[in-house]
Amino acid sequence: MLKECNYKALSQELLSIDVMQRLLVLQQTKGKIEIYQQFKEPLFDILQEKALLNDLTSMPISCSKTMVENNIIKKFLPKNVDSKEIVNYYELLKKDVYKNQCKAMISKEDIISLHSQLFHKIKWAKAGVLKTENNGIKVYSKGRVQNVLITIDKSKTKDYLDEICDSFNQAIKESKGYEIVAISLFIVDLMYVYPFNYGNQDLIRVVLQLLLYRCGYRAVKYSSVQKIIKSVDFRFNETLKYSLGNRRSAYLDDKNVYAGFLKLLMLIVSKVYDDLCDKVESVPEKGFKYDRIKLLFDKKNKEGKYVYLNKKEIMEMCPDISTTTIERALTQLVKSNCIKKLGYTTCTHYQKKHRKNRKIMKKKKY
Repeated sequence: MLKECNYKALSQELLSIDVMQRLLVLQQTKGKIEIYQQFKEPLFDILQEKALLNDLTSMPISCSKTMVENNIIKKFLPKNVDSKEIVNYYELLKKDVYKNQCKAMISKEDIISLHSQLFHKIKWAKAGVLKTENNGIKVYSKGRVQNVLITIDKSKTKDYLDEICDSFNQAIKESKGYEIVAISLFIVDLMYVYPFNYGNQDLIRVVLQLLLYRCGYRAVKYSSVQKIIKSVDFRFNETLKYSLGNRRSAYLDDKNVYAGFLKLLMLIVSKVYDDLCDKVESVPEKGFKYDRIKLLFDKKNKEGKYVYLNKKEIMEMCPDISTTTIERALTQLVKSNCIKKLGYTTCTHYQKKHRKNRKIMKKKKY
């Protein structure tokens, strides 16, 4: 018997006070980004390309900056499996995922098509063919396989894919601002289906980005989702596996099964928007590049001390300013005693000089 999916009912159950508060903050940030985009469109084009490159270097596949530079920027012919995956992933995001803005629905055919495009250059991956063998998801502990989570039987894969797609589409039609809840439910169940023999986890990440973008979370196009996933305290795949393990427990209901991944997904999306806001707000409408970099050092942390910044962080905050210009500005700021240089080589960072107000006592003449 297939598990009956009802994302519409489950979405209502998961809307606790905590979730509602987070959704409200997220909706406000979404509106802010839409206003920014109207006035700073050229900047968003630059951010999109940088986000795509950051996505590639943050994927689970063994991908280095050199590999990305050779295959994407210099456009060398991919030689191995990882290189082919990188090129396919880049083309898929740029040409397909971020092109269709209106359609928020998804179907079994869409998922098969995404897998086909993602692995069409790898012959043995059987791109676009649903699994022909039963597969399981391995759970590791201290380098050893602790447990194997059983997924949907190969004979039921097509039916269950149709079931979760229909349930998601129905929930999206009537969800007003709560689309992220339905997305989290769908991703957990898609992990449970594990529909292909190869590349399921890469595909699930692509589907996640596709659904977020289609449901109005446009920031995923301009700020790297994969980089944020990599930076969170607990890993994306482990949380999904934990949800799958819980769904087989007789002591937990469906609400408890999905709640963990929903909270993780909301955290990821919030961080994506916060990261994009920081980048956009650091670029004023008017002003010299030197002044913009100087203003970055005026920020203070929670303890009231001036922040420490390195060159890489400044490049992320000001993506439209070249590396050479940033280096010159930092050199000028150090010479003019506006900031101080700390550390050497790769550990070099900068901080604004703290100047105390000192009263100059004039000597009395006798």
